[in-house]
Amino acid sequence: MKEHPDCRDTNPVTQKAAPLHWIATDKSGKCVVIEQTKTGLEIKHNPIGVMANSPDFNWHMTNLRNYMEISTTQKKEANWGGVSLTPFGQGAGTRHLPGGFTSPERFVRTAFLKTHTNVPESRSEAIMACFHIMNSVSIPKGIVITDRGTDDYTKYTAFMNTNTCEYYFKTYENSQMIKASLWDYNMHGTQPIFLGSIVHPFVI
Repeated sequence: MKEHPDCRDTNPVTQKAAPLHWIATDKSGKCVVIEQTKTGLEIKHNPIGVMANSPDFNWHMTNLRNYMEISTTQKKEANWGGVSLTPFGQGAGTRHLPGGFTSPERFVRTAFLKTHTNVPESRSEAIMACFHIMNSVSIPKGIVITDRGTDDYTKYTAFMNTNTCEYYFKTYENSQMIKASLWDYNMHGTQPIFLGSIVHPFVI
């Protein structure tokens, strides 16, 4: 994404100007992406419900055309000049699904999983499906090293149920799913909601 003149202030932590993107949805599931471009702030319809970092959203949507051959079904036998070629096993239809951690690869992987995962029949199934999809693009420590020599990893994974206003998340240090309901608060309280410690050491 091209840098916009109004977005050139560097982040005091990363010392870089971040090309910010936002995603917004409502209870109907309709979704938009908001991006700062050379011509100003743009709101774009998002029919696939996935957003990633730069390049811009339109680029990501066009890039999906490179992966049209990916399928949930199994590839059948092929014949090359009398030589029979068969798949190694189940999952051959997803062989060309990108597995890296660049923004375009994570966008493609998330878009495919989101649009092909079985539609959950209950809230609990929906929660598990969301975490399984997001786990496929979560980055472990040590896999992506920044120019500053630091780990670029997924510090937390979170999503919200727009019907119940329940916020679900888990952190890198704690794989236990935690729920915070936005309605569970004291309207007259003056202190933030405290969920307790979200870091629980793993005991063998």
